[in-house]
Amino acid sequence: HRVEQRCEVLVRADASHVEQIGPSGKFRRLGAGETVGPVLDRLGVPKSRPYLLYVGGISPHKNLTTLLDAMKTVLDRHDVSLVMAGDLDADGFLANASELKAKLAADPRLESRATFTGFVSDDDLVALYQGAAALVFPSLLEGFGLPAVEAMACGTPVLASRVGSLPEVVGDAGLLFDPRSAREIAASIDRLLDSDDLRADLVRRAEARSHLFTWERAADLALDSLERAAV
Repeated sequence: HRVEQRCEVLVRADASHVEQIGPSGKFRRLGAGETVGPVLDRLGVPKSRPYLLYVGGISPHKNLTTLLDAMKTVLDRHDVSLVMAGDLDADGFLANASELKAKLAADPRLESRATFTGFVSDDDLVALYQGAAALVFPSLLEGFGLPAVEAMACGTPVLASRVGSLPEVVGDAGLLFDPRSAREIAASIDRLLDSDDLRADLVRRAEARSHLFTWERAADLALDSLERAAV
């Protein structure tokens, strides 16, 4: 995905905070009568079991190799799929799609539960978020982490790395883990899948927190920064 196509504003409001980004207005809870099934069918996502979703680039710093290691543990307890949405060719020589595919090929059980969608349009991405049990975002480095905000705007819980900008973005609307630990990632996924009450609580928190990330608030932060700089 091209971030510039999906966000409405990007400003650094204060050196102590991450950049403020507002997601496109397309990212929202689907209403009655709006279904995700046709999108899942078109993207090859099985509907027979819950799925976890990753959205973003396919490159080493996104840490998908550790996520796949975590999934091996998760699959011991849960019949769940992993859907990875992102352009497999977008990162050029930095992409590690071939490494990930080799890792899947070495484990038939894991391979049968993993789907690469390739590039996904915003309209389809909304449906993917809405249908997911959670967004899993294991990055080792993020300047902001727009998929986390998009997911929250769709009412989707976020399980995210506790490094970089993500803890500040996710706040109390998700679960945080050490991205270098497959065991911690798996434990966070298990915790969510084991508790309908926890997931329902995180859905409420996610949607509420998403309202913090708007064009209007970003503009207010930018104006505040300019006013303080002029003093």
